[in-house]
Amino acid sequence: MAVGDRRRLGRELQMARGLYWGFGANGDLYSMLLSGRDDDPWTWYERLRAAGRGPYASRAGTWVVGDHRTAAEVLADPGFTHGPPDAARWMQVAHCPAASWAGPFREFYARTEDAASVTVDADWLQQRCARLVTELGSRFDLVNDFAREVPVLALGTAPALKGVDPDRLRSWTSATRVCLDAQVSPQQLAVTEQALTALDEIDAVTGGRDAAVLVGVVAELAANTVGNAVLAVTELPELAARLADDPETATRVVTEVSRTSPGVHLERRTAASDRRVGGVDVPTGGEVTVVVAAANRDPEVFTDPDRFDVDRGGDAEILSSRPGSPRTDLDALVATLATAALRAAAPVLPRLSRSGPVIRRRRSPVARGLSRCPVEL
Repeated sequence: MAVGDRRRLGRELQMARGLYWGFGANGDLYSMLLSGRDDDPWTWYERLRAAGRGPYASRAGTWVVGDHRTAAEVLADPGFTHGPPDAARWMQVAHCPAASWAGPFREFYARTEDAASVTVDADWLQQRCARLVTELGSRFDLVNDFAREVPVLALGTAPALKGVDPDRLRSWTSATRVCLDAQVSPQQLAVTEQALTALDEIDAVTGGRDAAVLVGVVAELAANTVGNAVLAVTELPELAARLADDPETATRVVTEVSRTSPGVHLERRTAASDRRVGGVDVPTGGEVTVVVAAANRDPEVFTDPDRFDVDRGGDAEILSSRPGSPRTDLDALVATLATAALRAAAPVLPRLSRSGPVIRRRRSPVARGLSRCPVEL
């Protein structure tokens, strides 16, 4: 990247982040999520839902949806796409258009709409994960030593990544882990450059578009799902014992994790034509952001929504991606990876406990990515 372009990008990232902080400090709930002022976003999710059924107009230039009914409506509507929205007025005035600093990541995420299906041998992956567990010793980092290794093991067998050295694959997954978040939350300049360089390198080395989706989307979602699932189980001793006795319970655990800690907390959409959502008219080019994590804990839909209950049943739809799209296949792949890993770890989970805090990445409002978590047996 040329020096002039680098300076421009750095200024745009800094300006956008500063304005989000300003909006949040002055009461804009969605901007509070984007600025990462709080380690716990759930308070803001609840306040967004409490703001009323239907879209909440954010000063960030998007309509925000936090209730289950309206969220499901938007996610299922083909009239909402991953296309670029009209530029928000404040971004034009501040000379920090999202098309510049967020556009490349939004274009990348749009690839998930037509990504090819990938299958992984779940039994083989479970065996490899079980071997990994035995190699970790009594003290290890749940995130970096286990959760992030699961997609490296699995995706290394995918045709799109066949022949890629595992160390290179690890490097790619590390560099691109911010891609989901960078769609809406300005990252640090060096981190942004690293991610964009990695995406270009993946395309060049593999000669296709699907490999980058596996690395930058599936790997991050799978690692976080594995980590969140293990953390949820270890906090409930009875569930840990049940899973150890019956590894098939892993499927139920992963399903409940997809509700309580979805891989994608914020899902951005653009109106391809004039739409009416929750009693609000959204013009062509208007942006709507679905707070999936808030919708999946809507008390009008889920009983005792904050309780982790693997026997909850399927009386209400757990929202994640648009029904019937290739994203559904990617969600299924993530679930396969997480389930295999959880089954493999099941025998040791009753003895596993945290030996330090759970650290999540800053500037991660979309994935709420795990950074590290020391554990011991």
